[in-house]
This record gives sequence, structure tokens and C-alpha cells, in this order.
Amino acid sequence: MKVRSRKNKNLRLTDKKTFRGHPIQTAHGALCIPYLDRIYDTIEQALDAYPRTMALRVDLRFPKLRNGQEKCGAITDFIRSLQSQIEYDGRRKERHGQRVHSCTVRYVWVRECCSSLNDHYHLLLLFNKDRFNWLGKARNQRENLLSMIIDAWAKVTGVEYDEANGLVYVSKDRSGVPVVHRLDSNSKYFNQQFDDLFEHGSYLAKEKTKHFGNHQRNFGTSRK
Repeated sequence: MKVRSRKNKNLRLTDKKTFRGHPIQTAHGALCIPYLDRIYDTIEQALDAYPRTMALRVDLRFPKLRNGQEKCGAITDFIRSLQSQIEYDGRRKERHGQRVHSCTVRYVWVRECCSSLNDHYHLLLLFNKDRFNWLGKARNQRENLLSMIIDAWAKVTGVEYDEANGLVYVSKDRSGVPVVHRLDSNSKYFNQQFDDLFEHGSYLAKEKTKHFGNHQRNFGTSRK
């Protein structure tokens, strides 16, 4: 069923189990249709650029000492720092004679507030799978994708790497293993791979914990 949001009359909601023929999460309440559209389009853009795409969902929180005062433009700065690290890592590997695949980070972000004092962010991050196939370990600073994500958030929040490690959470399955989506457009399993990613990413479209009417953006995506 489609209804209008009570928080924002311009937003249409859905509590159906599918969207554009793909499964979505509604266990946490109705989802914002415009957000679902943009999540879908961002995944499609990533696949257009990289037929083999790797994706994951990440939560970013601010240090408690911020007393709820978030840094303006935090996500822009985070993505810029992460992209810079990826490019630096690529140049370093090329100097050592390694083949390096290009990788432009594509993303979806939402700003939310539940019972905690500080707002926090949920992100869906998409990468070229030919460049990044694994997440890596947090302890190997600046040697893998996870460490780059943590380091980028450390720079945004102005804390040390070890503290930032406690502020970055990668979505995990029930057994505690990080959920990493790997899509291959040429695979016979592609439809299932896409469904799994879109269902996981649709969580970002839930209306329940969104801010409206406070003159701050609560949702955004990459532009290309």
C-alpha cells in the first residue's frame, strides 16, 4: 500500500514486500519511495561503470564528546577522504609494477537519530569488484578497504584511528560475519545477487528514524 508520510507530506511511502519487482525490508516500518528509487538508481549506475561490483553497508557515528554537534558536510568529507586514499593506494601499487583497476566510490547515505544523543549515518558503499573483492581487517591500518574507511572517518571526526575503529560498524549477518555483496552482471546468479543487495540497502529508506523539517539533509547519493 502507498501512503503519504506524516512527517513529510511530500514523501510517498510503501509497506509492500517488493519494489520494482525486487524484495525490500519493511520490518522496521514503511519505506520512502523516492529514497528507494535513488538507491536503485545508484546501484544501477555502479553496475553500468563496473559490471562486477562489490558493496557493503556501513554505520558511522560521532564521538560522544561532540555532544550531538555533527560536522557540516561530514559525508562529503568522508567520501572525499576515502576516494583520495583509494587513488593514493593505486598510485603506490602502480609504482611497484602492479596492475590497478580504477575505482570511483558510489554511495547512498542517510542521517538518523534513535535513542542515542548523537545523530549517526548509514551508508551503502559500492566499489569496483576488480579493485576491491575483500573488506580486510581493521588492525591492518591503511592496507585494505576497511582500514581506509576507518581512517577516512578518523579524519572527519578528528580522532585517532583506534578510536574511529569503534565508531565504524560494518553490517554483519547473524553469525557476526561482515556482509559483503559481490555482483557479477554476467553471472547466472546475478538476479539473486542484485535482490540481496537491494533488499539490504532498502533499510536506508525507512521513514521511522528520519529527521524532517529541521533544514538539514537526511538523505543523499553519489551523482554519477
